Amino acid sequence: MKLVEVHWLDITTHAGWCEELVINNNDMPLKFVTVGYLVKKTKDRIVISDTSPTIGNITIFPRGCVVSLVYKK
Repeated sequence: MKLVEVHWLDITTHAGWCEELVINNNDMPLKFVTVGYLVKKTKDRIVISDTSPTIGNITIFPRGCVVSLVYKK
């Protein structure tokens, strides 16, 4: 399995009156990077594991939230 960084966007919620956030164009999803071992990459999802060579805990990313997939050496 190859070590990768998954750069992805997450849903963001702000409670209360948020008109100023929208007016100032600060109404953006949060950006994250998660590192792991690539288990599977399909047109619908990317699956990574926290261990290699066997699969331990997995994280599944819907392709719609993934900005980029960076292979590490």
